[in-house]
Amino acid sequence: MANICDFKIHVRGTKKAALMLYAAAVAAPYEMNIDYEGGTDDEYIIHFSGSCKWDIDAYCEKRWNKKPVDLSAIDEETIRSNEEFAEKYSQYKMKAKSGMFQCEVEVIAFDEEEGISFEHYKDGELLDEQ
Repeated sequence: MANICDFKIHVRGTKKAALMLYAAAVAAPYEMNIDYEGGTDDEYIIHFSGSCKWDIDAYCEKRWNKKPVDLSAIDEETIRSNEEFAEKYSQYKMKAKSGMFQCEVEVIAFDEEEGISFEHYKDGELLDEQ
């Protein structure tokens, strides 16, 4: 039986960045729910939770080229309704996604084998880990 990881993720950044990170959050088959979202276009927060196989970075094998993704030509409705983003960006690790979308991400994860873990990223840099 596969190991299941339950997680809560908090994202802070521009509205487009927060939505993009949510859209591309997990590479493995997953279930996610938005628990909270709000703010302005420049300062937006999304809290979401869910479950995935193994951990949030499982199956994430692509390497990030250290360049932020240009979100200026993408509108909010496209991000919310387009599964292409999940496909295109989901195979990058959460640290890379925080840099790609220039946002702050806090991840709290729990699985039976590893217990509880916490990771905090901002703009592609690890700020804290437990």
